[in-house]
Amino acid sequence: MGMGGGGGGGVPPAGLTALQKEQFGQGTQLYDKYMRWGKPAALEMSGLARGGLLNWGMNEAEKGLQTPEMGAGFQAREAARYGVQLTPEQQAEATQTAALTKASQGVRLKNQTRGALVETQRDLNLG
Repeated sequence: MGMGGGGGGGVPPAGLTALQKEQFGQGTQLYDKYMRWGKPAALEMSGLARGGLLNWGMNEAEKGLQTPEMGAGFQAREAARYGVQLTPEQQAEATQTAALTKASQGVRLKNQTRGALVETQRDLNLG
């Protein structure tokens, strides 16, 4: 249905009424706002729903796991404050324990992250 009230969509010979001009202006503003804000967001959400969210999230989790381990340094400084020093055997054992702990925590974090991202991606796809 055209703006002139008839079946055609052209501008009537007398021109647009004030109401029609206002409606046209508001429609143009809404369209421009969608093209500036809505379309990029919709395209991004579409990409995330098609697998981008899982890839992005797992890459971010991996970045977090690559941070340096600071626990051993904290423990060594705290022990030094009280005059305690580990023997080489104890230090090796502590290093191995820290490495095993970090590895197991990394596996758990990746599994939990993957599960949460898959559920979120499923929500994006299915609403």
